[in-house]
Amino acid sequence: MRRTYTIRLEIQAVFSKKVNIRHKAKDIAGGLSLPEGWTVSKVASRCKVEREQAPPVQKPPTDEEIAIQRQLSFLREVLADLHRIRPNVTTPWLEVWPNRWCQRPYARMPRGAHAHQNSFWVVSRNPDGITTGRNWKAAKGLICINPKQILRTMQYPIDDPVNFGALNLMAHEFAHLVVPARAHRSAKFNETVEALMARYKELKAGTWTPPVIVPGWEKANPPLAPEVVHDATHQ
Repeated sequence: MRRTYTIRLEIQAVFSKKVNIRHKAKDIAGGLSLPEGWTVSKVASRCKVEREQAPPVQKPPTDEEIAIQRQLSFLREVLADLHRIRPNVTTPWLEVWPNRWCQRPYARMPRGAHAHQNSFWVVSRNPDGITTGRNWKAAKGLICINPKQILRTMQYPIDDPVNFGALNLMAHEFAHLVVPARAHRSAKFNETVEALMARYKELKAGTWTPPVIVPGWEKANPPLAPEVVHDATHQ
C-alpha cells in the first residue's frame, strides 16, 4: 500500500518594497535540506498588498465652532425653561441643521430654524444618498436650527423680535408645538409667543414659579392621611 504525504510549510515576510517572490520561493525550496525520500513537489507563492492608512488627524475646533456649541447649549436651556412654562406640550429637542433626523424637502430650504409638529419616519442613507433600507420613527418636537442662525442670536438682544434674539426665536419655534397648524400671522400664534416670553422673564426674575405637575396616577390614588394617635393621659 502506497501512502503519499504532503507537508505545507508557510514562510512569511513583510516588506515595504516590491520583491520578486517567485524567484525567492524557488531559492528557498532549493536550499532546503530534506531527509531521504522527501522531495519538493510544488512551489507556490502569493502576495497580499495592504495599503497603509495614516491615522485620522483630528483638527482642533475653530473659534466659530466653539461659539456655536456654547450658544447652542444656551438655546437649549432657554427651550427647557419654556417647556417648564408649558409642560403639557411635547418635549422639544434642539439640533443643529442639517442632521440625520431632518430629511424633509422643505428642510433643505435656507431657513434659519423650523419645528417638526408631527412624528415622521427617517430613512437611512449613505454619503452617496443611496437608501440603505433601514428606517425608524423620530419623535415630534424636533427643532432644527442653522449654524448661521445660532451665531445671529448672539448679535442681538435676547428678546429682539425683529432679528430673532435667542428668547424670541426659541419662543417662536416652541409656539409651533403649542398651537400647531397656526400661521405666523395668526393672532393666536403671536399671543402665544408673547405669553411665553413674558413668563420666561418672570421665571428668571423670580416673580413666578412653574406649577407642580401631579401625575395622573397620583391624582387617582391620593396618599392616605397619617393616622392621629390620641394620648389617653390628656383626655
